[in-house]
Amino acid sequence: MNQVVEVNKEQSLKKHVAAIHASNPLTLIQRKLANVLLYNAYQNLLTQEEHIISIRELCVLIDFESHAIEQVKTAVKKLMSTVIEWNLVDREKETKDNYWVASTMLASVEIKAGICKYTYSKHLKELFYHPELFATLDMLILRRFKSSYGLALYENCIRFKKVRQTPWFEIPVFRKLMGVAEKKYTQFSDFKRRVIDAAVKEVNEHAQINLNVELKQEGRVVKAIKFYIAEGAHPLTSEADVNVVLTTEEEKVWTLLIHDLAVDSQDAKNWLAEYGAEYVFDKVMYIMSTKAFKSGAMNYPTQYLKKALEKDYKAPKSSSQLLWEAKQKKETEIENKRVHDKKLEKQKLAYSSYKTETVIQKFSQLTAKEKKELLRAFSSSKIVNDAPVLQDLFNRSSLDSPIVRSHFIKFWLQINPTLYDDVITLEDYIMQQKNAHEKNI
Repeated sequence: MNQVVEVNKEQSLKKHVAAIHASNPLTLIQRKLANVLLYNAYQNLLTQEEHIISIRELCVLIDFESHAIEQVKTAVKKLMSTVIEWNLVDREKETKDNYWVASTMLASVEIKAGICKYTYSKHLKELFYHPELFATLDMLILRRFKSSYGLALYENCIRFKKVRQTPWFEIPVFRKLMGVAEKKYTQFSDFKRRVIDAAVKEVNEHAQINLNVELKQEGRVVKAIKFYIAEGAHPLTSEADVNVVLTTEEEKVWTLLIHDLAVDSQDAKNWLAEYGAEYVFDKVMYIMSTKAFKSGAMNYPTQYLKKALEKDYKAPKSSSQLLWEAKQKKETEIENKRVHDKKLEKQKLAYSSYKTETVIQKFSQLTAKEKKELLRAFSSSKIVNDAPVLQDLFNRSSLDSPIVRSHFIKFWLQINPTLYDDVITLEDYIMQQKNAHEKNI
């Protein structure tokens, strides 16, 4: 079973936009590390000189193999030597004084016995903790990015979500923001294909925003770029989870497991299958009601949940819990009824098609003379004569038109009420379709 570490209930990082809008050619791992280290330290950024995180936690949060410690060390060392340039796109600071700040991301790092200890410079701590502007980065989404360009674009766009568009980025500035080396992809067509298009695709696939690009050109030269930001689907699971099929009740518990307890998706799937949604929900409520969880002192809630499931830990339910459960039950009943009604409507449409096909089949079995007489009677009937459009459709398409077929069947039923006598009922039709489906499976 995969071990999953605890992350706070609100898995987001309020990150100073200056730290996002920075000239930093970081790799994907380095960029994720920078975000996770700040996320881990943020609550005690000003009050605590040194911050601590286990290598295992660090690897889980960046979706990285925990045994590759040497690669983690290399990435952390890179953060210590990377100079970050601030206010590249902060127009309010673009004054005649040429406001400019630069610093390394980390002041010091020590890795020993599976524990990473690190510090920030005084200037960086104050800058990060007392921001003039914030950008909220979803930690669950950050884990899913597979390229540094995609993550960099997400970081540089998410702050503008409320205004629904970024400012114009001059191309040289945007290259720095994306961490593209000076001599790399110098042809704009290459830069667009390998950096912009690839990054936009990744953001649209993984984030809760959807980006569209606009370019500003002077002649044939692209001078600046802007992104329009729309609401996108916020995926609850990773790409590996898209085939997980959940009932309405299971989906609510799944959200608690993945988002509130940071349970591995495979563990969540297995537990729901083994114990059932109601039992798992009861144990999740037990864990989340404990003082240790509420205070953040529970380091490994997933392990506690595993024991609670195995040993059937119980706690008295509060009135709020009972109300929440009643609300969830009511919502589930409403949703199940909606799904049932929608399914029944489809079945009724299919049944209507079946009845039509049955009658048309009877018509095809008539002799040529009987068909001709029946169609002549229909064409001269009040149904057709009172509707010029129907008459025109009949003259042009005869029974090939669905509208004509529908009115023809109504007419035929008037003169032959036994037309549907050998047609099975809706209930029998639904049962027949169900049995046929189960047989095919």
